[in-house]
Amino acid sequence: ACAPPHPSTAPTSALVGALVGAVLGWGGAQAKGWYVDYDLQTRLFLDRTYLFVSPNRIQRQGDPDSPLPLVFEGQFAPNLFLPQLRRGDFKEDGRETLFSLVFTPNIRLRLMNTDSNPILPPSYLPKLTLQAAHLRLLHGPDKDGAPRMLAVGLNVIVGHYSNGEDGCFFANQTGKDPNCEPAEGTLPLNEITGSFSTNLLRFEAHTRLGFGVDPHKLSAWLVGASAFYELNSAIGPGGMSPAQRHVYGNGHWGV
Repeated sequence: ACAPPHPSTAPTSALVGALVGAVLGWGGAQAKGWYVDYDLQTRLFLDRTYLFVSPNRIQRQGDPDSPLPLVFEGQFAPNLFLPQLRRGDFKEDGRETLFSLVFTPNIRLRLMNTDSNPILPPSYLPKLTLQAAHLRLLHGPDKDGAPRMLAVGLNVIVGHYSNGEDGCFFANQTGKDPNCEPAEGTLPLNEITGSFSTNLLRFEAHTRLGFGVDPHKLSAWLVGASAFYELNSAIGPGGMSPAQRHVYGNGHWGV
């Protein structure tokens, strides 16, 4: 006998998910086994859309008015989920494991307090993220109290990072990229119209500890940590040039 469809899945999607699960041997769409989910989206370890005012001053080499006061910084990062592979139900079982494939057309903007050309070259960071995550409720000695939650995640990201400009990379060069004179430019960088782009491979590890968890509203106070390691690549359109690699480096890491 087949188990009932997952309650968060629309009837048609539940039927398709159950058929896919049966074909792949995952046991259909049932709460205790693996199932394909089309509706629930776990954004816990993904980019967020934001807009905030900042008193910071931004230094740009080659700009006679620098440093300039920053009015606001914004990021537009809609996370577009493909069907997820999920096991368990956090609301019902207090634990779940999921695998997601997410496309994020990330764009960042900065607006400066200046009369002319107030918007800095935007950053374009479209990327594809393979996310693995596990969420679990942690009950303390007081069974009637608000539980805690542990969440861990791993992201593997393939993406592109550029500013959409076509000027020369160094300030002492003239022309447009890649036809710049002199060919061997020197610092400082052209931070106003200089072209920058790289393709990247990035690994992220995340952990979160939640307090005062409401499993049904999916709300909690969170503390946590993250670490990443990123490699820059010259492979493919928009790959990193040797001159940019010499200044920017082969990759980055951080916590």
